Amino acid sequence: MSSFTDTFILEANRVHSNQYANSSNTSVWSNAVNDGIKLEEGDKVQLHSAFVSDLGAEDATIEFRGKVIQDEVVLEKTTLVQPKVNASLNYPNYYGLAVAENSSQTFKQVTDNRVLFGTEYYKNANGEYYFTLPLEYGNIYANNRNAGWLEGPEHFVNQASFTAISGKGATTLPPLETKRLTTDWTDISLPIYTNSDGSTVASNKNFVQIANDNSRYTLYRLRLCERELTISTPINARDPAAYRYLRIKDIVDFEVSKGFNSPQNIASTFTEEMTKSTLSELKQYYWDDSEKKLHKTRLSTKINSPTYKLFECATPGKFNYDNANSYFAYNAYSYAGLSSTPTKSLVNYAAQYEIIGKKRPNFYDTGAEMMDKIDDGSGNNPDAPPGETIFSLLESANPNSTNGLGQLDTDFTTITLGTNLEYNASNLELIKNFFDSQDNYPELFDIETYDTLYTTEKDGIAEWLEDYGERISKDTHRLLHINPFQNSNMPYVLNGNASNMTEDRQKHFGSDNYHNRLNASGQANTPYQDYSSYPLFIRYKPAYKDSKDVDGILYDATTGRGMWGGFAIRIPTTYGSTDKSLFTNIGFIAQVPRGYTHEIGSKKYLTYISNRHIGFDKHFNSYGNATICLYNGLNTKMGWSRDRKTVVRNGDPDFVNLNQEYNSDWYNQIYIGATSPLFNFDDAKSRFFFSDLHTNEVIDTPVNTSLSGLPDDAGTKVYKFNKSLGYKNFTPTMAPYNVSMIYPTAEVENVTYSNKHAYFLSEKVYDSLSGIFLTDFGISRENWDNSFWGICGFDYDDLNLTGGNTQQRITSNNTSGLSSITTNADVLPSAQLGFLSIPEGAPAYLPQLNTLKTVIKVAGNANGNPAPPALDYKANIQNLQVPTQVSATSAQIVAADLPTKTLRPYYTIRSDIISDSNFFGGKNEPSVMPVIAVLDKMNQYGDFFYSGGAGQIEFTITQSKTISEVKTQICDPSGEPAVLSPNSCVMYKIIKNNNANLNVIQDIINAQQQKK
Repeated sequence: MSSFTDTFILEANRVHSNQYANSSNTSVWSNAVNDGIKLEEGDKVQLHSAFVSDLGAEDATIEFRGKVIQDEVVLEKTTLVQPKVNASLNYPNYYGLAVAENSSQTFKQVTDNRVLFGTEYYKNANGEYYFTLPLEYGNIYANNRNAGWLEGPEHFVNQASFTAISGKGATTLPPLETKRLTTDWTDISLPIYTNSDGSTVASNKNFVQIANDNSRYTLYRLRLCERELTISTPINARDPAAYRYLRIKDIVDFEVSKGFNSPQNIASTFTEEMTKSTLSELKQYYWDDSEKKLHKTRLSTKINSPTYKLFECATPGKFNYDNANSYFAYNAYSYAGLSSTPTKSLVNYAAQYEIIGKKRPNFYDTGAEMMDKIDDGSGNNPDAPPGETIFSLLESANPNSTNGLGQLDTDFTTITLGTNLEYNASNLELIKNFFDSQDNYPELFDIETYDTLYTTEKDGIAEWLEDYGERISKDTHRLLHINPFQNSNMPYVLNGNASNMTEDRQKHFGSDNYHNRLNASGQANTPYQDYSSYPLFIRYKPAYKDSKDVDGILYDATTGRGMWGGFAIRIPTTYGSTDKSLFTNIGFIAQVPRGYTHEIGSKKYLTYISNRHIGFDKHFNSYGNATICLYNGLNTKMGWSRDRKTVVRNGDPDFVNLNQEYNSDWYNQIYIGATSPLFNFDDAKSRFFFSDLHTNEVIDTPVNTSLSGLPDDAGTKVYKFNKSLGYKNFTPTMAPYNVSMIYPTAEVENVTYSNKHAYFLSEKVYDSLSGIFLTDFGISRENWDNSFWGICGFDYDDLNLTGGNTQQRITSNNTSGLSSITTNADVLPSAQLGFLSIPEGAPAYLPQLNTLKTVIKVAGNANGNPAPPALDYKANIQNLQVPTQVSATSAQIVAADLPTKTLRPYYTIRSDIISDSNFFGGKNEPSVMPVIAVLDKMNQYGDFFYSGGAGQIEFTITQSKTISEVKTQICDPSGEPAVLSPNSCVMYKIIKNNNANLNVIQDIINAQQQKK
């Protein structure tokens, strides 16, 4: 008897299955087997071929499974809670009262194809659409005058009188040079200059303001902003810096397609989501009382995207002298002149500070939190509204006095500074957080270069170091602010409620030096006194920064051993006590310059307990706390341009009715962020990258340019040196604008020489108007590689930056020193040839430094005299810093690694055609459905992975059975059902034994012979 085999091919095509319509589970299906097939013991079954349908299955694709990689991600977002308070009829779609809050947004079951990250916004100090703080009002002249372009505000220290008629004094008295962080400020000295009409504008003399140096200022929002007079709540506190501001946070959230995606598709989806825009209309409403009718006028179209949005800003019609007078009560010489009754002008002025920008956000946040939450034992609520308890206090105290009067000789010796703060973990942690933030701002400690009291008390730095041996740096000291005078000699914070100007804790801690300030007795106007705070550097030992298990009583002032966090000691509340139970307060060790103290006889002393506030001074002019405020770019409420011809439509074209509501106040928002952020794939490097997270400077169009006269290169992205300004947007910070020199006059030589605006820094790169930071990705380090970012090749440390600050400039592939992801123009050595310009302004393309250019202002002698003209070198020679523009491209944030092309290098094919499971692996093993084959992903074409049967395992049937239906399932290596496209097919090969008798005749003969 002989045997042979029969081979059958069984098609299991999902297209022909009952499950084909089920799009939610594409990995499993069943197919009927015609009349059935019986499998006998000894039959063989194996995979013949497989065609697994997975859209985009080809070499150059990246795979996202849609698998949960983290249970939740928590990000913060700033939202406006707008109470149901009716606004005035003029503002029906613009709530009069807005309350901001930063709340946590929780995203559950975050998958590998989900893109989630937090953003923050910044405005560059590029001389446009902001003003530096402190500033009292915007238009330096009466509301209907257009002189702001031609003459800037004369600084307060040069101001003899202060009235609306003079139109001056908008700027406040600056801190003394010894109190300023020099890198934040700039000294302005304008020469006499000439208008284009030949008239002469007098010099503004010298004044000081926050530098327009292209720094990034992170945006903050006023927590409680009454935009219009809608409620009757009194406005007590009159100190804008003391209000509570929240750092503005936003969230970007979207998904890329599951399955296989090309890098270009991923990049395109990402960029489209970042720039997805929404349009709306800006309308003006006004009520006609005679007609009893509400009129509506469309003013503009508004556009917002996830990375480029409108933010509230000050306007000239509201940030003006009249409103400032209501707020600061310039004419009040006693408490009687103050009132807390809310008025329209009072409310409108306070609302102009709704959006501000901070140069050092972490420094501000941790400092403000310390002052708001620290416990000084007073029992006052630190979260009370501004004007009730504006800040919690740290107060100087020193039980270790040297003269028996509770006062200490501070002739630059190392001393102990006591405070009224309880020595407890909560207070110490708040101070530590503030001190830790200072690690990121080393410039705070760079005092040896500048004229501070730390360096001018002696004859010079060398002598000072020789005598005292204490060099100040971020590795040796930490910064606090301290009042310049005893609290008894400090004015009260101006308050509409006189009862809030009665206690020491309601005295100023620092001051922005506004013009009208009641003195300590509340009876006199003292506008010329500088009450701003000093920087105070206390000893810090970083080797013990994490030392917390210490009592703070026994310590080594030299090494820091025993000092909590490397800075805090414990002091007694009773002078001279050795009773440890009385050592309950926080103390510091410091050297105090004599200029910080007051004289007693021939000595200078720092006064005893409760006489000076120390801590973090929130004022805009305090050391290291540089601040700006957004502005809408118009000059006066009528929106006049420089030439008084171009006017924003303000209702009354003849400017007859100056009391009407002008539309310029309706333009109360400006755009901030990145217009065209890009997430792209570099084919040459095979890596993803970010770029253009900032809005670039461009080549401007001259003012009043018609479409026909538009320059060919208008709008080209550039970065600028020695920046100049046109007359297309106005800010009081940059006035006057007529500082481009025209030498000689056009009638003589018809040549115009260019010069930078006097308020810009020489040779500083100006490349950005505003931008965004990518701040928080929410994915833990252990889950990072499986997240969208990890799959795209970004290392955890590529995007989750530590240390650094927001000011660092980057180049492609180098984000060192930056605290959050953003970009700027890529300034490369190859662009140097474009740095140099000739006096007329055109690029010179020479390999030399961009030096000062000297221009002779005299063309020749009178009456055709050919002899060289006599030159007055002081009057006839002008040094120019020529504006230069260089074509710009964005720096890139490039992924460190290649993207992960596939997360699942093979599939397992499972089927009930066999009974025994001999596959071990995957979290679902053993399984109801045995594995019959493994399909690697080496072979793909179009949208399929495919495999032939060669090399596949052959299974032997051990128990007879008849199958009328075969069930198939495709699984990932983990054993979980694969996410597939719907068109998969598996071919099974069945080899049946056929025991047919091939020797029938011989068998018959043999049987007959046996019968004989």
